[in-house]
Amino acid sequence: MYELTVIIPARSEMFLGRTIQDLLEHKEGNTEIIAVLDGKWAEPPIPDHPDLTLIHHPVSIGQRAAANEAARLSNAKYIMKVDAHCAFDQGFDVKMMRLMEDDITMVPVLRNLHAFDWVCPEGHRRYQGPSGPCVECGKPTIIDVVWIAKRNPQSVAYRFDTDLHFQYWNDLGKRQKGDLTETMSIQGSCFMVTRRKYFELDLCSEEFHSWGQQGTQISCTTWLSGGRVLVNRTTWYAHLFRTAGGDFGFPYENPMSKVMENRKLSKELFLNNKWPKQKLPSYWLLEKFWPVPGWEQKDLDDLKLVGRNFVEFSIPNSMPESVTNLTMPVSAIDVGREKMPPLAVGHSGLFGTGANATQDISSMSGESKVAGIETSSVTTNMVNNRNVLTKVARNGTVQPSIDNPMNTNFGSIEPNPSISVVVGISIPNPTPSIAVDCGPRKKSGDKLRVKGIDNKHSPHIVPHLGSVERADI
Repeated sequence: MYELTVIIPARSEMFLGRTIQDLLEHKEGNTEIIAVLDGKWAEPPIPDHPDLTLIHHPVSIGQRAAANEAARLSNAKYIMKVDAHCAFDQGFDVKMMRLMEDDITMVPVLRNLHAFDWVCPEGHRRYQGPSGPCVECGKPTIIDVVWIAKRNPQSVAYRFDTDLHFQYWNDLGKRQKGDLTETMSIQGSCFMVTRRKYFELDLCSEEFHSWGQQGTQISCTTWLSGGRVLVNRTTWYAHLFRTAGGDFGFPYENPMSKVMENRKLSKELFLNNKWPKQKLPSYWLLEKFWPVPGWEQKDLDDLKLVGRNFVEFSIPNSMPESVTNLTMPVSAIDVGREKMPPLAVGHSGLFGTGANATQDISSMSGESKVAGIETSSVTTNMVNNRNVLTKVARNGTVQPSIDNPMNTNFGSIEPNPSISVVVGISIPNPTPSIAVDCGPRKKSGDKLRVKGIDNKHSPHIVPHLGSVERADI
């Protein structure tokens, strides 16, 4: 079984054979190559090799679909998607795998590939670009493949603008040190992930049109699912850019209308926090790299308004691991405060003994997630929290705890109780709370996130036994 599968979606790629040759010559690990000939036979033909698999489609299925087909044929631990016009460092595969982890999307240092020149009978050479007669003597020219990975520039940091369009970010690269450095986005022509993450995050989502937005999609899905996007500075690849057009233009139809539709979809999924597997709001990524060129404070503030439905807290270290549910009763506070004041968080509601007892429990459809795990059920509990915001509690004079609850009617703690937290939203009484099933795999110290409370009713969460990790409001 191979440890790494390099997948190459290719359509009318004149340098596919040279790219495959380069991969085979420079790999040092247990690495295979799967290339998909998407609607066209390879020209020139690709020589056979025991570590190479070729798939041919008479009718094109699209770049993303071709990549996914190649990935499905792989049994390797790692997937590395590359374009069909790239050169590689010696031992690129083992250098990448050595530093890989499951939550990482990794890219090598990016160089420019000087793939070919045009040469006339008089020996005049013209740097890669459209074919045509020699500009010096007018005689016909032929292509001369030189395949040189240029040492400059070398790119290690990237971003996207407010339109989610890819941009280089050289200033960020100059500030970062070490073998692995973080980047906001990637270029998209080469990246490595575990095979499990490739499919879990749907990194070549066919919801998008065949071409465009892949770098933005990959970086957003990785970061916003709780992963990391890193540049491996110990190795490199060189990419031939299609800047000159002509003989080396885009092999797929790439009308601007489709490009704009892909960008619109990215904005809807990521900026509006509608990607189903998202654990972090989009503004979190922007704040992580802030300030970001091309983004103004207003852009960040707008994203924060959209992202107010994300909350996160930690399971208290003292919570028994057998506890499988967290009950989050609601108290009415003003929405929009940057920090939530100390609130009374008595346990009486757990046992129905106080003024904020849980009543009228009913089922509620919808999705909620805890640490990325689908919950088995979500319920809405109609509660009355009239005694929660007393003057003493607001001033922080009394800090209620499991030993000293605000409600004096509270009885003894039963073994393995549900842990109560306060969710603050500005809605009239009676106010709802959400009970979230943590699942058997959760333990003390794990991060929990809840998604699904709408923007109007965005919560702060204050756990009974632990500190707030994130209160996004």
